Amino acid sequence: MDDNIKIISDEILNLAPEINSTIKKLFNTKKNFGKLNFENFKSGAQDITTELDHQIGQMYIKNIFNRHKELLTIDSEENSERIGDGKITLRFDPLDGTKHLFKSIPILSSTMTVLSEKIPVFAMVLDIFAENLYHAYKDNGAFLNSRKINTANASIKTEFSFTMFESPNSKFFADNPIEYALYEKKLNLITKMAYRMRNIGLSSLSICYVADGAAVAFVDFSKATKIYDVEAALLIASESGVIIGDIDGKVFNEIKFSNEGVKKLESSLVVANPIAFNEIATIFSKVS
Repeated sequence: MDDNIKIISDEILNLAPEINSTIKKLFNTKKNFGKLNFENFKSGAQDITTELDHQIGQMYIKNIFNRHKELLTIDSEENSERIGDGKITLRFDPLDGTKHLFKSIPILSSTMTVLSEKIPVFAMVLDIFAENLYHAYKDNGAFLNSRKINTANASIKTEFSFTMFESPNSKFFADNPIEYALYEKKLNLITKMAYRMRNIGLSSLSICYVADGAAVAFVDFSKATKIYDVEAALLIASESGVIIGDIDGKVFNEIKFSNEGVKKLESSLVVANPIAFNEIATIFSKVS
């Protein structure tokens, strides 16, 4: 790994506790988030953002970007923080779960990916309220805090196993009623087969749970997942031994996102241990 990338990645890890505590402190002291009018939010090309998103972005700019301006480009979900033209890219979502924040639901994460020549080489996902730090260096394993993690090679039917999922929204139903009906069939079938299904509303954490073996699979039917939501978690997951593909059983060598406008996944997504991945592909092959 390039020395500069290692230095920058380590600085990000060192900043992580401060990022985590800043988000948690503001959440705990501003319970009126759930009563705020949407006029207090600004909706850009990516998603609804708050002043907290901006505050976290500024922490990365002050503590990381300003030290390495000649090397870095920032690609943040917060539009105003997209600066620089260096060869190393920092791509981050300052706050994943903004709508949870708005409703005072304590399920939040913050994600960061370091890319060299468009290839993710370092990733970090903060589970804010558990105060857990997931991270990975490419080709060097995945870690939860200081502990190396591996996915659990278990069936979706295993007792106490969780299969995480993300559903399409109502707009998808309105625009694609036939495809939505097919999704419903697949969800009903896997729900009958799996021990338990869980949707926590955060793809980043759901994928990290699979990486750590806390869950056996994550199935994303939404086709609305943005690169900022999952890129960091996918590197962590791949380093933990999961298989990444789509609901038809195709294994991805590369995750493809749309190039225009908001960078969204071009397909469905399955992140699972090898046993669960094959089970899910078999289940969904029965639906047409």
